Amino acid sequence: MKKYEHLNLVEDIKGKTTSFYLQDPYKKVDKSAINFLKEYSKNNDNCDVRVCIHASEKSLHHDMILLQNRSNYYTPHKHLKVGDTFYLIEGKLGCFLYEDDGCIRYSCVLNEGEIFKTPKNVFHNIMPITKTVIYHEAKTGPFIREHTKVPEWCPSLDEDPETIEKYKKLLLSNISDEG
Repeated sequence: MKKYEHLNLVEDIKGKTTSFYLQDPYKKVDKSAINFLKEYSKNNDNCDVRVCIHASEKSLHHDMILLQNRSNYYTPHKHLKVGDTFYLIEGKLGCFLYEDDGCIRYSCVLNEGEIFKTPKNVFHNIMPITKTVIYHEAKTGPFIREHTKVPEWCPSLDEDPETIEKYKKLLLSNISDEG
C-alpha cells in the first residue's frame, strides 16, 4: 500500500475492527483516506476497517472514518456516558434508536451528506443498506469498553447466521421514510 504512505498510518492491533491511527492527525484528511479504506477492505475479504484521526483510545474526543459492509451485523448497544454522531460520506445507512425493551423508538435512512446523532444511554445501532458505507463518526472519549452495554433482546454476534439475517430484515422493514 505504498501509495498511501503519505497518510502515515499505524495499525491498532487491540481493536475489535481493523483500525489504523494517523500518526499526525493535524493534517488534512482527504479522499486518499477513503480510497485506502476501500482498497484495504477489498484486499482483506471485504472486512470492516477504520482510520482513527484521534491519537489514542484515551483521547478526549474521537474522530474516525469507517467503512462497513452490508453483509455484517452491528449489534444494538448504548454508551452510558456519551452519544455518537455519524456523518455519511458514501452509501446509505439505516439508523435506529430503541426503547430499553427493544421497541424501535426512531429509525431513518441516512443519505450521503446527512448527519445522525444518538443520545447517551439510549440503545442504538446502524445498518448499511448499500453494499458498503463510509462515514465519519465522532464522540467524546476516552473509550471505556465497560461503558458500552449490549441488550439481551437482540441477536448476539455469535448467533447463528439465519437468526441474524432475520433480525436485519425485521429492522429494514421498520425503517421510517419520514426520518
